[in-house]
Amino acid sequence: MMVNNAQHTYLFRPRIILVFPAVALMALWAVPAGFAAGLSGSIQQVESIMREGNYDRALESARELETEYPDDPLPAYCAGMACYRKGRQQESADAKEEAAGSYAEAARFFSQAASRKTDDMKLKREILFAAAAAQTRRGTVLGDLERYDEAAAAMRDALRLYEQTDQDPRVEKGRTYAAVKLREYLSKTREKQQQQQQKNQQSPEQAGLIMEAVTELPRKQVVVDKNAAVLQDQTDAAHGTQ
Repeated sequence: MMVNNAQHTYLFRPRIILVFPAVALMALWAVPAGFAAGLSGSIQQVESIMREGNYDRALESARELETEYPDDPLPAYCAGMACYRKGRQQESADAKEEAAGSYAEAARFFSQAASRKTDDMKLKREILFAAAAAQTRRGTVLGDLERYDEAAAAMRDALRLYEQTDQDPRVEKGRTYAAVKLREYLSKTREKQQQQQQKNQQSPEQAGLIMEAVTELPRKQVVVDKNAAVLQDQTDAAHGTQ
């Protein structure tokens, strides 16, 4: 028994330059005879839960499937999909810290799925593309949070994954975007490092003088003594000549 590979759907689409069409979970893999009905039905359930927007529950269901089918890539792919869509939901609500974490989890599950053996090269390509897209979204969110070194690392990971997929318009757009953002984040990382170095180059003498000025000036006041303006301690000025 085999699942019809002709059916397709669009499960998620990252914003910006990336268009992320992932083929339907049911259509990704030709299920071996003997347990096709069980796995196929479970995958459909996970897909249905995700359409309802209950991504935590979908993730839990996918993890349960992993225990039943530990050598199959689809349960881990489902788990990654649930995390990815949760990240998109969090990002749209401006919860970027949480979104970055969800995208990291998505990339981890997609990478797990890619490490499992399959003869279906179409499935393999989709999983690798999913992992690359998750890292790209993560890098973009980290860049928005001004965590440029982490953002650059995520874009490097995305480029490495894009290199493992076939040449097609989706991959080329994703690779180009990741390369541009990597250069941007590396530049901003260097700028931050230079600014920090300039702060650290301030001599101890300068720091001492600044501290003295900050602590001493509030205790002093300008007074006129014999037609000359001088700076005196406030206590001295209070007992000075009238």
